[in-house]
Amino acid sequence: MKMNLPVSLASLTGVVALTYYSFTIKLDGATTEHTAQAIQPHLEKPALAINHAVVPTKSSSKLFQRASVKQLWQPISPQQHPQDIPDNLYVEYIKTNQPGDLNIAEGQQVSLLIPQENKSFIGVIDESTRAYGGEITISSGTIENGDENASFSITEGKNTTFITVATGESIYQVEINNRTGVGVVLDDRELNQYRQNEDGILPPPEGIS
Repeated sequence: MKMNLPVSLASLTGVVALTYYSFTIKLDGATTEHTAQAIQPHLEKPALAINHAVVPTKSSSKLFQRASVKQLWQPISPQQHPQDIPDNLYVEYIKTNQPGDLNIAEGQQVSLLIPQENKSFIGVIDESTRAYGGEITISSGTIENGDENASFSITEGKNTTFITVATGESIYQVEINNRTGVGVVLDDRELNQYRQNEDGILPPPEGIS
């Protein structure tokens, strides 16, 4: 029996804004001089400039971006079972915080909640590209708190977003309605009931029966 089921992939964008403040400190001259002599009697280096403003470097900006984890969705109470998924397949329900646009980018950390495992997996967007004239965004990355083979991919289309999350425990397929933001999470093991014993076994070479 052949079934056409949705395949999922994953992506992410984040913007981190940093504000820096300059300040001026006034101390009594005599007190300052006395304290400086007590702590550093042989201090010959020039004093720090007043109103000193720090400018972030490219590497520090990336570090701040990585430090901000974006939660892509959250669990919700059971909804009406999707018509395009057989009733005997168990699914969990989620909802995105930003319907229609996950707003993710390369280098960003994302939280991928898998209700079946009651755990949020932290992924990092390693690559994000646009296809079909920019109508589809495809992103992929690795998972930091999974096993060595854990990974994810995201495909964002105009109407639907498909996500695949391989946790090491199993592979999960996520399908999200971009208009409502509501989605379902399906454990790939649910499909075992449709698989035949010979699935995944290569046919014998020609001439061997």
